[in-house]
Amino acid sequence: IRKMLRNLGLAGHRKVKKPRRHRQRRERRPRFGELIQQDTSPHDWLGTGRIYHMVAAIDDATSRLLHAELFDADGTLANMAVMKTVFLKYGLPMAVYTDKASWFHVNPRKQRLPFDPEVEVKVRAITQIGRALKRLGVDLIPAHSPQAKGRIERLNATLQDRMIAELKLAGIR
Repeated sequence: IRKMLRNLGLAGHRKVKKPRRHRQRRERRPRFGELIQQDTSPHDWLGTGRIYHMVAAIDDATSRLLHAELFDADGTLANMAVMKTVFLKYGLPMAVYTDKASWFHVNPRKQRLPFDPEVEVKVRAITQIGRALKRLGVDLIPAHSPQAKGRIERLNATLQDRMIAELKLAGIR
């Protein structure tokens, strides 16, 4: 009946409001080496029941795996070791894209800002990784959701699926 009334011009068209997309897709960087995504994946990588933390870095433009390494624990030293290896092999990127882990970014809600009486403002805290990257002239970009780091998250899932079987076939323990 509604279609007939609309066709006769007796009923108005209801505009359906489309829901806004929550986040916009971030475009890939155009050239190799401009942006590196880095993430850690805790998993039983060797199939022994022991959890290791694989820190991996990929190029944003090509999704090429630049380096991956297993560590006993995740943190500043593990992530800096991977960054050092990548930087020495491929050169410095313009930026590194990471999650908001505490060794990358200081949570402003949790930090107690020291007061500097000379400038009469609170000084913003920075992590060791943040300080090192700043000194090198490399930006540290926080991802605001796991979906924002989709490329590295998909790599982690692929490696968890395939690498364990390959290591087992090769007899690597």
